[in-house]
Amino acid sequence: MKKGLSILVAVLALVMVSCSKDDGDLLYMEPCGILLPIEQEYLDKGLTVDSYGTDMAVYPVTIIGFSYPQAMQEIYSEASSRWENLDSDEDQEAFYNELQQRMAVHQKLIGELAVIPTKEYKSLMENPEAGYEFITDMKILAKKHGNTYLFSQIENTTDGMSDEEAQIFFECRDHALEAVKNARYKKIKIEKNTSTARMGEGLKFPMFASLDLDGNSVTEQVFGRSDLTVLLLWDHEDKKCVDFVKEFSVWSGLLPENVQAVGMVCDINSPADQSKMDSAKRISEDAFTNIIAAGELQTVDEYFKSLPVVMLVDSDGDLWGSPVENPSLDDCAELVALWMEVATGHFDEE
Repeated sequence: MKKGLSILVAVLALVMVSCSKDDGDLLYMEPCGILLPIEQEYLDKGLTVDSYGTDMAVYPVTIIGFSYPQAMQEIYSEASSRWENLDSDEDQEAFYNELQQRMAVHQKLIGELAVIPTKEYKSLMENPEAGYEFITDMKILAKKHGNTYLFSQIENTTDGMSDEEAQIFFECRDHALEAVKNARYKKIKIEKNTSTARMGEGLKFPMFASLDLDGNSVTEQVFGRSDLTVLLLWDHEDKKCVDFVKEFSVWSGLLPENVQAVGMVCDINSPADQSKMDSAKRISEDAFTNIIAAGELQTVDEYFKSLPVVMLVDSDGDLWGSPVENPSLDDCAELVALWMEVATGHFDEE
């Protein structure tokens, strides 16, 4: 994993997010132990507040952003219809670049909060490590319960926004910054989260428009083809990934009828890389659908220390459980079996 806290709001994290309303109607960001007085009115307008554990970031973080719902829906609707009429690699490449630019107008990263054990924070400040320079730029909010809470505000412009959208953005931003000033903190223990979540409690996989290795258009609707998707992230030029994919290709043919396998080739980011697409197709032996990590999918692999990674996505696009790095086929089978138990109601609570 890259040692930094910056996370593109356009790409939702592929790990569990935990937040809930606490006493006094505060928004509780559980992995961080931070309570924020965020009002539902601003969440409805487009303010996003998500908390992530150490499965994703170096330390637990809370990401505050803005995504204007009306504009994003229009962009995705238009992109879906336009894509069908793009034939050449040049047109498709231009389409992706334009899409990213348009999305950046209406999605903003407002700020990042992080919680670090105070002893580790002092050590990093006294002996800075490469990759952790961002910590020195973050403001100390509080020191509580043996932890240091940090915040960094991100500067933004409203270029390209309508007057109405810009006004809503500023309202959401100001409300979020005021909430950060009035944050409260709970005692937490910072450790890797290895718990398995129930269906429907995870994030939705982000909307996307990409291609499979045959050049067919693929969107997030691919997950609706089956009750469950085993999503495999891999690099076609990495030997460890290649070896696993060859085994995974055989295993995918043994899945139950209501479960499908889908791959994402993270080191192919453009439909213009036809030779790479052909190579990846040969590796996977065309045994299951593979998507290239174009457009908004380009940074997905940055959230993991190494590939391959396997995760489960249900038919509604909800992530289920936690991603597994460097999995074995036994790990994959165990995840599917657990999902089947829960889906059929035969899961025994401990």
